[in-house]
Amino acid sequence: MTDLLPYLKGDGRPYELEYKIAGNSGTQTVQTQEEGKLFYNVKGQEWERLYWDPETIYREADTSEAPDKYYVQMKDGVSGADWVKRNMDPGEEYQTDLLVKHYWKATGELRAEAQVSNTLRLVAVHDTYTFKSGIILQDVVEMAWIIGGQPEELYYYAKGYGLVAWKQVKRGWESYICEELLGRPDLVREVVRWLPDDPSPLYYKPTSDIKPCLMRVVGSAATMLSVRTGPGINHDRVWKAKGGTLIQVNSAEKTAPGNVWAEWGSGLWCAIEYNGDTYMTRVDGGEALVPDEPFRLLRPKGYVTQLFGKRPEVYARWNLPGHEGIDFGVPIGSTVRALHDGTVYRVHLKDDNNYGIHVRIAHVFPNGKEYKTIQAHMRLALVKVGDVVVRGQPVGEIGLTGNTTGPHEHTSLKEKGATAAGLTNYPGDFIDPALWIDL
Repeated sequence: MTDLLPYLKGDGRPYELEYKIAGNSGTQTVQTQEEGKLFYNVKGQEWERLYWDPETIYREADTSEAPDKYYVQMKDGVSGADWVKRNMDPGEEYQTDLLVKHYWKATGELRAEAQVSNTLRLVAVHDTYTFKSGIILQDVVEMAWIIGGQPEELYYYAKGYGLVAWKQVKRGWESYICEELLGRPDLVREVVRWLPDDPSPLYYKPTSDIKPCLMRVVGSAATMLSVRTGPGINHDRVWKAKGGTLIQVNSAEKTAPGNVWAEWGSGLWCAIEYNGDTYMTRVDGGEALVPDEPFRLLRPKGYVTQLFGKRPEVYARWNLPGHEGIDFGVPIGSTVRALHDGTVYRVHLKDDNNYGIHVRIAHVFPNGKEYKTIQAHMRLALVKVGDVVVRGQPVGEIGLTGNTTGPHEHTSLKEKGATAAGLTNYPGDFIDPALWIDL
């Protein structure tokens, strides 16, 4: 049994693919980019978005259909459809039925839609594989899209990379890895304004897990939270909640079974009651006013190189019980993004301390909780003190400033009063970010 996720989502390293398609040939830079439970196969500026849960890998939007077109896969009325099981044996197949909707990028207008049946087969797991370019990679899975019992397309995914080769069997079109590009800056994904930053539900959650509460939309009056007739962007938007608005979130008893979904760290699709009517909204634009309600942080890109609390013998010199954050290894020039909505309260622009160039952001919630995040070892800060930022907004670029032996994003989290309350044995209110980040 092979877990396909490490092969499909890679670790963010860029590389070149050589392609020969429909009489055209050339090269294209590609990269996988991970954001929590989402990951992107980025091809130049175009991208395909996938996400996962413990059992399944899902596909949602793909902007690479054509320069002026994109499509969204849907199932059960929401964006995103199961694509393949995470764990499979060679020769095993996975079949699913889904709806594919095609749109124009310029206007977001629907071009066409079709109900399709999709079958994927895990063909083989290769210890090593030699590609047409002569490049040899370890740990490669070979998969096939099956039509009429026969392979229509072949896909090759390598651990640490993502999709490294593709072949259209009948036409002979193909692409394959031809060069590694370690150290290159991250690719910048094109923006399709009609697609949300996060797809609809990443996994189902029982309605009994949702408690009745008040939700306040965080932000100014210009902040808008969409309210729809059902979960998913395909349902009609009937109202926009402005920043500061209080909304009553319904309990499970008022919600029909199956009408509430949860998202990994992004919020909840909940039934809400407004002016006597019941609608759906995704609570990632606000914070539910529930005692001790935790907030979720955006997971930085890259792989974890050092966890909170590690190497106490090193950090004793600074009177710390151990490492006061989490380090994520990423290439120089990688974008540093705000971990949550907040206000920048400090930007250090000199390479004269352990953090080097770094940004500090305060996160204050209506329920009284106050947190601070520190993102360090940058070469450039993109914000200034007083800036109001949103989750995922670029705030800097990774460098080699401060006390570092290699490029990485250091992430620290503080909870106001944590040290005094005995919630941490660290001074300065440092707490373990792993409690709020899906590693």
